[in-house]
This record gives sequence, structure tokens and C-alpha cells, in this order.
Amino acid sequence: MTKAPLKMYAVFNTIRSIFKRNPDVVEGSKSNKEKAWKLMMKIVNSFSVKMEMGNPMICMYILGNPDHYKSHNFQVFYWISFINAARRPWVGMNTHRCKEETEEDGTLLDSKVVQHKQSDMEVFNRNDEFKEKVTILKYNNRFIGLSSVHDYIHQCKALHDMCLYDWIARCEQIKIPKKLILNRSKKDEDDGQGVTEGESSVDECSSSHPNFCISETKSNMFPLLLEHPLTETHGTQCCPVRKEKVLNFVGSTLPRYDQGDCKYYCSVILTLFKPWQSGLELKTQEQSWDDAFSTHKFSAKHQYIMRNLNI
Repeated sequence: MTKAPLKMYAVFNTIRSIFKRNPDVVEGSKSNKEKAWKLMMKIVNSFSVKMEMGNPMICMYILGNPDHYKSHNFQVFYWISFINAARRPWVGMNTHRCKEETEEDGTLLDSKVVQHKQSDMEVFNRNDEFKEKVTILKYNNRFIGLSSVHDYIHQCKALHDMCLYDWIARCEQIKIPKKLILNRSKKDEDDGQGVTEGESSVDECSSSHPNFCISETKSNMFPLLLEHPLTETHGTQCCPVRKEKVLNFVGSTLPRYDQGDCKYYCSVILTLFKPWQSGLELKTQEQSWDDAFSTHKFSAKHQYIMRNLNI
């Protein structure tokens, strides 16, 4: 646990008391450097006592070692934005189908169904949780909106078979070292094959490429697709399975399989454990979320995680 810092008045009072209790150090005949060293040691020791911090913890911090021990590493996961991104295309499609159903002969084919679909869309638009939140960043003299959802849907094609849960547990976006960027630019100039607009870096992202294979023993760097706004300067680093993190779901409470909206639960599970780059890949138009959930084959690992999500 992190301890609260001292109040400012307590800091100055501690320093003042050290000077008052040690006049021999201040007025002694030793060098100023030695006097300052002794006074600083006494001040720091007094601070550590008032903050209730032990010397071993302080030494661990100074040496750059962790102040606690744990069996796993954890990754904070704001999951609701990914669920909204996966469900949003289907909400828009349902609204379009509602309009088509009301245009035939100018009459309603099924008013209850249409009202139900429209109400879903109204709830989706009214609820602040469903609105996509992005980070505004100035890049190359222009402002762009960034979201962690973009990092997943515009990831390298070699990672397209990785579901969202595994991707969050093993991957992170990092800045590519300038040396690698310069080497890649120099290679493109030597080859004379610049990437023109409309082309994609499929060769660099191919899962069969020797430099971009998912290793089980070491971390790998994967480029982002051209659709990502930071494709030139950032990439995805994928760690081996043995170093994957445990997800800490932050935000709304995860839905349960035994109560609440079953269709919403199925859509959340499919979003987490079925690979996708668009919500339209999670199910077909003829399928409901329940049917898509029932027909998809989850791995034994993912089934174990699903059973323990609500513990």
C-alpha cells in the first residue's frame, strides 16, 4: 500500500527541529560538506519515522528494487470501450433495417420489433458509457484522436488470430527506437519501393515473415497497419505466454451468465475471446448473439477464465 505523504507544515517543522536539536553539528568545526551530510541524514531518518516507513523499504526503493512481492503481473483493462466498438456496427445496422421495414407501402410491418430496435439505439446514444472516448494528440502538426481500441483493430496481421483478452495480457504499444526507424527508411530508399497511398504493409506484417513471428520465449516487435495514425513511430510488442499479465477489469461490472441480459453477456464474451477487427466479424446477420456464442468453440484456457470472471 502507498502511504500518504507528509503535510507541508510537518516537513518544515521536522527540518526546524533537527536544526534546533543539533547545534553542535551546525556550529562545529567540521567542513560544510560533512555538516550538510550529517544534517541531511538526520532529516531523512526523521522523515522516514514520521511516514512510518522502515529502512529496508527505503533501501529497496533507492536500489530500484520492488517494495513488494507478487506471483503475477497485472494489467488494468478498461473493457467497456472495446465492447462498445464491437457492438456499435450492429446497432447502426439494426437502425437501418428498421427504416427499411417501415418504408414498404408506408406501413409498419412489425411495430413492436421496430420500436424495440429503435429503443436499443436510443439507449446506446444516451448512455455516456457507450460514447467512444479518445485522447487528443498533436502529431506531425495535426491533431489526431487515439484510442486503445485502434491499437487492437489496426494491429499487425500476424496478430489477427489473437483474441482481445490475450492481446491485452501480452501486448502493449511502444515507441519504435529511432535507430530502427532510420534503418527501415534507409532500406526503403535503397530498395526504391516506397509505400504509396492505398497500399498496405502486408509483407511486413505477414505471419509467415521470419522477423515477425509470435515467439513463446521472447518478446517481439510488430508494426501497426497503415490505418493506425501512429504507424510510422509506434509498434506492438508481444511478450511470451509465460510472461502474460492478469487482467484487472476496470469500469462497469462485468455481466453474469446466470442473471441479467443474456444477449449482452454473450456479446461481451465473444468480444473478449473471439478474434475480431470489426464487430461484424463476431456474428452473421442471421445469428443472434446467443447463437454466435453457442456455435463458437472456445479454448479450454478461455473456458476456465470465463467460469471465474465473476468471482
